[in-house]
Amino acid sequence: RLETAELERECPAEAEAAARERLECRELRAELEAEQRCAARSEHEEASLQDEVEAAKTREWRLKGEVEAALERNAGLEEDCAASSAEATRARASVRAADARLGCRKAALASLRGAV
Repeated sequence: RLETAELERECPAEAEAAARERLECRELRAELEAEQRCAARSEHEEASLQDEVEAAKTREWRLKGEVEAALERNAGLEEDCAASSAEATRARASVRAADARLGCRKAALASLRGAV
C-alpha cells in the first residue's frame, strides 16, 4: 500500500487513469450483471411459454379426440334417425292398410247385419 501511495503521488495521471479504469470496470460489471439477470428472466419466460405451448398442444389433442368421438356419435345418431324414420313410414303405411281392412270389415259386418 505504501508503494501504491508513492506511485500515485509520483504519477497522478496514471493514478487518475487507473481510477477511471476501475470505475469503468465496475460499471461494466454492473451492466453485465444486469444483462445476465435479464437473460435469466428471458430464459424463465421462454420455459414458461414452452410449458404453455405444451399444455395447449395437449388440450388440442384432447379436443380433437372429443370432436372425433362427437362426429362418430353424430353419424350413429343420424343412422338411427334414418332407420326410425323408415320404420315410422312403414308404420303409417301399415296403419293405412289396417284402416282400409277395417273399413272393408265394417262394410261386410253391416251387410251381414242387414241380411240377418
